[in-house]
Amino acid sequence: MPIPGLPTSGAPVAPPGARYEAFDEVYRRVVSAGQSASGYFVLTLPEEARYLFILGGLPYGAGRAQGGRLGSTGIGDFFSAYASHPTAPLLFCPADAFLIHGLLVLFGGRPSIQVTSDLVDVQGILERLAARGVSTVLALRQAQRVHLALCPAGRPARTYFVPDGAELPADEDAQDALLAFVYTRQGGDRMALDVYEGLEAPPAADASLETPPPGRRWTEHYRPAPPPPAAPAVAGPMPPAELTVMLGDRVLQTLPFRKPRLSIGRAPDSDLVIENAGVSRRHAAIRFEGGRFLLEDLRSANGTFLNRHRITSHDLTDGDEIGILKHRLLFRCAAARAAAPASPTGTVPQATVHVGTREVERLLGGRRSAAPGPCLLIPGREPVPLTDEAVTIGSGEEATVRVPGLLVKRLHARITRGPDGRFHLTHLGGLVATKVNGERVSERPLRDGDVIAVGPVELTLRLAEEPAPTARPVRA
Repeated sequence: MPIPGLPTSGAPVAPPGARYEAFDEVYRRVVSAGQSASGYFVLTLPEEARYLFILGGLPYGAGRAQGGRLGSTGIGDFFSAYASHPTAPLLFCPADAFLIHGLLVLFGGRPSIQVTSDLVDVQGILERLAARGVSTVLALRQAQRVHLALCPAGRPARTYFVPDGAELPADEDAQDALLAFVYTRQGGDRMALDVYEGLEAPPAADASLETPPPGRRWTEHYRPAPPPPAAPAVAGPMPPAELTVMLGDRVLQTLPFRKPRLSIGRAPDSDLVIENAGVSRRHAAIRFEGGRFLLEDLRSANGTFLNRHRITSHDLTDGDEIGILKHRLLFRCAAARAAAPASPTGTVPQATVHVGTREVERLLGGRRSAAPGPCLLIPGREPVPLTDEAVTIGSGEEATVRVPGLLVKRLHARITRGPDGRFHLTHLGGLVATKVNGERVSERPLRDGDVIAVGPVELTLRLAEEPAPTARPVRA
């Protein structure tokens, strides 16, 4: 399984003869205890990677990486995993104290902002963070590589890039190096940008802040507790589960699980087809494996949300709500873990369910009585009438339609009615793109049924009648 490439402050070392029984000897060779040495060990296991972070010559924290997910753990968990795989490959990566704290924030924190470099102005984000004066860690994710920038008081001060054979940008000015890395060295390739608040992380709850007494070893200090007797494995089919597809408070379809993987997207061959321009062709999937259901975002453009939090992948439990644009998918699975009646659940074909634009328009159209003329339909809000006066969208109190978000400008977009009777949308600025039917726009005439997206809010244009097209001159 590929593991994420994390930045270092020097060349990684693969210690010879590394195995669990010899870990303390390896530790003494590569870490100079008492001399403020720091770095991290990487233990590569069959299904995940384990990390042990060293600060000042002492174990300070630990973490794990499984697929694209990072998480913090106790230090004892690292040694337990190592004891279970005593010959697993071990790597030591030198890292200064600043980088260790940045990595611990990355493993233990939750990003306050998640964007991609192709949809926002990264320099604008840096300016906004500097204006706020909040210390942050910026994580740039590109394929399996994760690059970091440490920003005290919101201003980049240190950058750590994962080398790939290309010449690293000069580090005299951290902000210039960061922007050059994003826009020049990487050729403008799309990268995910996550913003974590805070620059320091506390030690793990089981961290030892002093060297073990003479003759005592780290492997003894963190001796794994004997595992409890394993319960006999009970083979059984996938438990009954279903997905209820909703638009607002209205149920569109209930879809039972009949195979271990259910695909969601705009592609016609998806198990659940959502016909919306903002939904990616391969948007998300739900898999049953290892006795659990797992929701996975397939690098969609507009994200997959679980209980209102954007996720990459996450376990599902009964009653969880999945959000894909304006659609809500309610996951239900019986809490009982008893084996279901035997049935060929892994082989029965699953029917494709379509959530089409006509059905969406029919449901949204039910609100026309509240606003008989041209209007904007917003899920969970009253329709916004459109008149000859401009309608503004933004985060400020002066905006007609309020949209929350740090990256949404006070007046982000405007809808006006032209002399031809048609409505026109204009993007006024801001770090979040203004989109129409999933396409980024700066100015565009609107038609009935167009879906306007600004940040997390979607607005559907509903006209009482389609304006007559303006006559075009005929050229000879």
